[in-house]
Amino acid sequence: MLDRKCKLLEILILDMTKRYSDLENDFNLSNESKEEGKAFLETIIGAAIFYLPGGKKLFNNQISKDAWNSGKPKSKLTKEHFYPRKWSAKQLLTQDVIHFKGDGETLKQLYLNKYGLYNLVTSKENTSLRELQKNFDEYTSWDELYTDKEINIKLLNKGFDEIKKGRKIE
Repeated sequence: MLDRKCKLLEILILDMTKRYSDLENDFNLSNESKEEGKAFLETIIGAAIFYLPGGKKLFNNQISKDAWNSGKPKSKLTKEHFYPRKWSAKQLLTQDVIHFKGDGETLKQLYLNKYGLYNLVTSKENTSLRELQKNFDEYTSWDELYTDKEINIKLLNKGFDEIKKGRKIE
């Protein structure tokens, strides 16, 4: 299923890239309209990325200490993707697209190794990160966002299966 969806999405991105860049050069549009149009296309692609199937194989074995200490089951923790949706879409539409062949393989690898990766945080931490993610270009990495919001990360040795009910609070 992932292969088919990546192929379809890669073809869609290839088609949308021209429209995306055309917005910049459309002299009949105001700057505000250009930015609105680009933001809308980024939203569409960003949403599609996060509807791709993934599951625990995309978990990077990191959990915030607050999420760990909450004792909540995995299903009650929030998946925090390293790269915000719109930022990921912008990268796909402006940079990664040059590597696309239309077979979905490049997008699949980017999704499995970059854009689909997540760690687990509390819903409160997730909400606190949203405002900073709007300016993600100002950061060199996702962990800078976490540092700004004083979110401490714990690396799990056994990955997803290590998160058990009644885990030891640190």
